Amino acid sequence: MKYVYVKARGFTFIEAIVSLLVLAILTIGLFTSLSFVSGSAQRAKKETEGNMRVVKIIELINQYPYKMVVTNYFPVEYVTDNSGTLIYALTTTISEVSSPTLHKNIWIDHTWREGDVQKHKRYYYVKPE
Repeated sequence: MKYVYVKARGFTFIEAIVSLLVLAILTIGLFTSLSFVSGSAQRAKKETEGNMRVVKIIELINQYPYKMVVTNYFPVEYVTDNSGTLIYALTTTISEVSSPTLHKNIWIDHTWREGDVQKHKRYYYVKPE
């Protein structure tokens, strides 16, 4: 009588552990990339909101006659949350220059918070007479 040995088909314990390790590494990579994309989207949102606020100020400046465009017409705009933490601030500084032609230099400073970090961006605009 001849005996035929049939090799058991299936995964060994080590193969299962290795496949779970590969799956865990892929999952960690996926969550890391999703976290990065989410943070990038939040930063882009804050910067876009700031750009929109600055454009609004520039549009107001363009509506005013030249002589009315002074720093006092554009007070500092602060927005804070309930605890007094700065959400954003807009500061407009205007100076008149007469060389080579009469015009006004306008700087708009936008400051905001991203978590515990305070960010700042400065915009420059020229209003001719």
